[in-house]
Amino acid sequence: MNRFETNIVKTWNPSWWIRAIGVVFIISGALMLYILDIENKSMKILGGVLYFVGMVFGLSFSFIKPKKLGELSLSSEELKIKTDSLMVFSLDRIREIALDYNGYGSWWSHSLHGGKNRLYFETDTGEKFDYEITLQNKQKKEELKGFLGAMKDQLDYQIEQKGNYSF
Repeated sequence: MNRFETNIVKTWNPSWWIRAIGVVFIISGALMLYILDIENKSMKILGGVLYFVGMVFGLSFSFIKPKKLGELSLSSEELKIKTDSLMVFSLDRIREIALDYNGYGSWWSHSLHGGKNRLYFETDTGEKFDYEITLQNKQKKEELKGFLGAMKDQLDYQIEQKGNYSF
């Protein structure tokens, strides 16, 4: 394995109040449909609509494709970042590199387009960089971890899991 390549992305992270509205819609819709004995047909239809809208609010965020900002390429000699401009860092200039990844079973930390992961690194001049990258599946994450592990004599790196610890 000579090179690891992935996309640099920006995902839309909805605020908590939007998610809270979705939860309220799900609960009120479920109450109207399944718990309360409502005989009014229009109220049952309203309950179904609230339930459906709540599910869309609660679950559809993972279907939104992240916006691609550029590409990241890591080889045994250099780290190349292509966004608006091309930045190339030789590995001897990188002081520290860290991969912060989320679990793959959560609607909050995963989309159909890959897990929401972050790659941080710091150069010898003190510049700090933070990029959100996509790792399409667990195999791709293990490939990146293996690639970083093979270069551990060149790099000081750490890999941490944030968010969902259930997988």
